[in-house]
Amino acid sequence: MYAPAAVRRHPYDVPLWRDITVHPDHHISVQYTLYSAPSTTYLPGTKPEARCDRDVLTLYRGGALVKVHPRQPKGGRSTDPDNYQPERRGTRHACTQPAHPPGGGVRPASRPVR
Repeated sequence: MYAPAAVRRHPYDVPLWRDITVHPDHHISVQYTLYSAPSTTYLPGTKPEARCDRDVLTLYRGGALVKVHPRQPKGGRSTDPDNYQPERRGTRHACTQPAHPPGGGVRPASRPVR
């Protein structure tokens, strides 16, 4: 049976569709990977649709394409600075200070831990 070379090398890619929630830092989590969502389109808490293909992740709103990201490996992150408002671009969104100083307020155990 004849099949074109491109078909033999790359079998049909079944897309994975997910309804996801935008986090307060304007990222979404799909298959243990973080992708940024445009702050002008998606407010935190909104639920866009995401489509995962072999090579790209696409975000949709009401069936209209909004954003395309290259797929990242599990545990990876894809952040596009253009997804943020101009006054927030280049700033860190994560907390850089620990909530408690290391070892602060920790008392020794009253009895040995087994």
